[in-house]
Amino acid sequence: MHYWNQTNFKGLREIAESLQQRNGYEGYARYCLLREKGLKKEALVELRSFIEQSRKLPVDEQRVMARELAELYFCNRDVHQFFPQPAVAYIGDVLQKWCDEGPSSPEPYRWCGVVCGKPELFERALREDSEDPISLSRLVLQELQSVDFATHHLSESKFLGSESEADAALAKAVAYAMRLPINESKAKHMEEIAYYRSLLSAWREYRGGSKQKSFPEWSAEHGYKFTFGSIVYYGGG
Repeated sequence: MHYWNQTNFKGLREIAESLQQRNGYEGYARYCLLREKGLKKEALVELRSFIEQSRKLPVDEQRVMARELAELYFCNRDVHQFFPQPAVAYIGDVLQKWCDEGPSSPEPYRWCGVVCGKPELFERALREDSEDPISLSRLVLQELQSVDFATHHLSESKFLGSESEADAALAKAVAYAMRLPINESKAKHMEEIAYYRSLLSAWREYRGGSKQKSFPEWSAEHGYKFTFGSIVYYGGG
């Protein structure tokens, strides 16, 4: 029935089974089970009830819950229905208020950055722990996304923005990545960095030549194996 979204629904069920075993999380578990069955309206009623009850808890207990749910969200990003807007709003608020107190721990800044999408909070987390792996990894991704945006029209032989800004973003990505522990995540980031370095270098070589062919054609002739996406334009008419 849900084959097209199997990872999401399987994940909801697995998370629910885990949360059912934990005191205080039963309401969120019921939300997950109802959502897994496709009962969105009933699921959101259960989630709002969970949030209402959670607001009555002592602040320290709310923070523990917010931190743990944020980590679950981070570790299960393929389960996209696990963390709907009401959860984002409540947990984000708890974490933001915690951040506003300026604690000497990377946790509230890291998880608030994850939940609320505020990259500057990852930098703040690094002031408390310069080797915080999640913050470093997210900052690497942020810089690489900037480079990806600048290069995503190279399929049309067009570079967006400033090459110097792309170079600077790539340099920042390298600096963050080098601070990560040696593991699979760091290796993947370094592969991505190497790819974009090669892409920028090839683009400069192409730009300085005759440009009689498109950049993708030129790249293929020179043995490069870049991935060029399709560009779709939407307009009136």
